[in-house]
Amino acid sequence: MKRQFFHLNAKYAEFFKARGLDNFEALWDVDAEIVDAPNLGRNGHSDVGVFSLKDPQTHIERSFYLKRQENYNCRTPRHPLRGIPLAMREWLNIRHLQKGGVLTMDISCVGRDRFGGEQGRSDRALLVTRALDEDYESMEQWLDRASLSPSDRLDGIRALGRLVGRMHSTGLRHGCLYPKHIFFSRTDCQDIRFIDLEKCKKIVSKSGGVKDLTALVRRAVDLISDDWRQLLEAYIETSPIRWDLPILEKAVIDRIEAKKLIEHG
Repeated sequence: MKRQFFHLNAKYAEFFKARGLDNFEALWDVDAEIVDAPNLGRNGHSDVGVFSLKDPQTHIERSFYLKRQENYNCRTPRHPLRGIPLAMREWLNIRHLQKGGVLTMDISCVGRDRFGGEQGRSDRALLVTRALDEDYESMEQWLDRASLSPSDRLDGIRALGRLVGRMHSTGLRHGCLYPKHIFFSRTDCQDIRFIDLEKCKKIVSKSGGVKDLTALVRRAVDLISDDWRQLLEAYIETSPIRWDLPILEKAVIDRIEAKKLIEHG
């Protein structure tokens, strides 16, 4: 295995090169504003920051999210001992989903520096993605928008159901399908993106897809029962499993009730 891997999306190559950000170390050292408390588990470190670059032609600021990880690895069937950085697994998941027609984040670059740097034995990785905030809003914000018409709400909910079904048809489930990880276009309610894909898991049983749906139903508190019925009905259209709507509804409800019993002892 090569010590260092670095891939810069051709779409952003000139933009990054003009600023000297066309290599691993330059991006690792970018002055990014940390947006969440760093994760210190897995005997390593992971943080996410945001930085902006001005487009020389339009003079408009473009924002990018930078995920940096050091010794923050997970084991995989192909890498059972040392594992790979979660950022690399997220990149692989994104590529897999995009091949299946599931749009996610727009990757600018990805890289890994294995056992280099000052620490000697550190395994570092980074993932840079274009910020969705400029053209998209989280599901929570979308549902809270006063200008959202009933027809657009219905179209968006059904589009989300079909998108979740397409994701499951690729053989993966999100693993953390919460409203804050689902983004709707501000101009097209059927243009939806998933984020935070490092926790994607392979679907190995019929209940795999139900786990995603249960997580979403439990946390999208602004949706009424008819919304959920529409979402599940649309999900069935693209799901790899031939569900009957009443059976799928019962499977989701049963799982929600089981979760409640566990949480309340």
